[in-house]
Amino acid sequence: MIDLECLPYGVGHADEGVCLLLRLGDHRILLDCGLQNLAPLLEDLQRSHPVDLVLCSHAHADHARGLLALHEAFPQLPIYASEVTTQLLPLNWLDRSVPAFCHALPWRSPLEFFDGLSAELIPAGHLPGAAALLLTYTTPERTQTVFYSGDFFLSNSRLVDGLPLGELRSLKPDVLILEGSYGTARYPHRRQQENQLAERINRALAEGRSILLPRRLWDWGKNC
Repeated sequence: MIDLECLPYGVGHADEGVCLLLRLGDHRILLDCGLQNLAPLLEDLQRSHPVDLVLCSHAHADHARGLLALHEAFPQLPIYASEVTTQLLPLNWLDRSVPAFCHALPWRSPLEFFDGLSAELIPAGHLPGAAALLLTYTTPERTQTVFYSGDFFLSNSRLVDGLPLGELRSLKPDVLILEGSYGTARYPHRRQQENQLAERINRALAEGRSILLPRRLWDWGKNC
């Protein structure tokens, strides 16, 4: 039996963000780092064995805003995400110059980081670059898989196609870590909300009114 543990430093309650420490055998993987207060995480990493790598599901602040501070504390710690996510990450720190600290991974192409440990990025919808993560750990005795959905959206939108649920039906992960913050509520169709937003902007422009798009509007997909 492969040792497996999941330690949550943040699960999205209030403004704490999402940050999960996953241990697969001898390896420790950090899934997202959306923490506003990194002190407990940094203290644990400095006191014990640091993580081997970080996987970021997408660039929204509640999943990514702690990555820069984490990189500054551990410059040699590899951080990975999809190529689009690496381009969007700097939006979390517009008040400063951000180095290119996140490495891009291809879609649907398992990459082996260590002997027996690999990860594959699967488009998750939600926003451009958002990825679900399939981790596989293989030993001579057995293979164990963990599927981490991150935030996902099943329907197609103007900016990105939805999570390809049909492609995942054959998966039988040993562990499923599923985002479900909006799972108990019903919302208008995504395309309907996009149309309403576009119509309001067009109407305001036609009336000669000014339009202010706050920085957080790039995060609007979380609530649609």
